[in-house]
This record gives sequence, C-alpha cells and structure tokens, in this order.
Amino acid sequence: DALEQATSYASGEPCPMGAASIYWCNILRLVYCVGEPAMRELRAPYERATGIAMRCDELFARCDRTVEVVGPLIEDEGLAVHREFWPHAHGDV
Repeated sequence: DALEQATSYASGEPCPMGAASIYWCNILRLVYCVGEPAMRELRAPYERATGIAMRCDELFARCDRTVEVVGPLIEDEGLAVHREFWPHAHGDV
C-alpha cells in the first residue's frame, strides 16, 4: 500500500472514527497537537460537538497491527488556534 510509510499529522487527537480510518488506510504513524481530554474540555459548551470519550491509542491497542502515536505536542499553541475556531463554528452554546 502507498500509505504504509505515511505519517498522519493532525491539530487534534483523532476521534474513534478518524483513528479507525488511519488504521484501515494502513498509516503506521500519527502525530497530533491537542489531546482528546483538552479538546473535550474546549468543546464542552457545544452540545453537538462533545464526541466520544475514547483516546486514539485505546482504539489502536485493540488492533492487530501497531500504529505509532506521537502526541500531544505543543498543546498550548494548538489550543490557542482551536479556541479561536470554536466560538465561531457553532451556534448551539
């Protein structure tokens, strides 16, 4: 597969569906900035954006092949960007 040597980079830790897509695409490495707990706290006021409380490494631990997970990295810087986005993204506060 073309993606077997690929790295996926994300501003936030992938949700379970995003993590599963990384696995099914045979991507072997994930690097992300903001972890799920910090993103969950940030999205808490937005009812429709709360998501599923599961870390991507929990999902990968149940897989039959290893996906290397690196993150969270520079989380404070990443959170600053997400704090700018969320107030303008949803009207369901």
